[in-house]
Amino acid sequence: MNEAELTTLGWKPVFQQARQDYDAHLLTVRVIEVHRSGMLVAPPVPGISEVVIGGRWYQMSPEERP
Repeated sequence: MNEAELTTLGWKPVFQQARQDYDAHLLTVRVIEVHRSGMLVAPPVPGISEVVIGGRWYQMSPEERP
């Protein structure tokens, strides 16, 4: 995904720095829907229709969730 596409999804330079500080090999996506069983992200991850989340995710405070 190029920089212009990321910008349309709300990407800001501060996110890029945080991503580099955390782990540069991860995919950058935006959560667009949250369901009981998982999340839908944009852009779609090839081969994955929904990112599965478990019960522990819901036990975290909203500030700690992805």
